Amino acid sequence: MPNVEEDCFINCPYCLESIEIRIDLTGGENQFLTYDCEVCCRPITLQVEINADGVIDIITERES
Repeated sequence: MPNVEEDCFINCPYCLESIEIRIDLTGGENQFLTYDCEVCCRPITLQVEINADGVIDIITERES
């Protein structure tokens, strides 16, 4: 069975710490998500793009 989730690392845009997040590969090739930083507990907005080759690109921003 193929993986439906992928673990990725991002840097928190607030505290700059590296944190691990899990991306649901079945959620489509363009996803908008919100995660709370495990270190500073602030909300992070993620724009996730998954290309045809399965490469994941993540843009992180402070929640507005």
